[in-house]
Amino acid sequence: IFPWMNHYHAIIAHSDGAEPNQRITLEAETIKQAGELFAAKYGKEAVLKVWQDYFETKFRGYTE
Repeated sequence: IFPWMNHYHAIIAHSDGAEPNQRITLEAETIKQAGELFAAKYGKEAVLKVWQDYFETKFRGYTE
């Protein structure tokens, strides 16, 4: 059985100035894994905040 994947969100700072902050969503097993995935893709310095939507998780019927 595969573990549930949760949706995690992050605010990413872009240095080009076109979109100074952008919200990105991805799936991961834990918030720690999500933070690592965001950092690997966008650079650790660009990741301003990582969170999970509490209401989305409760609606889907599972928790981390």
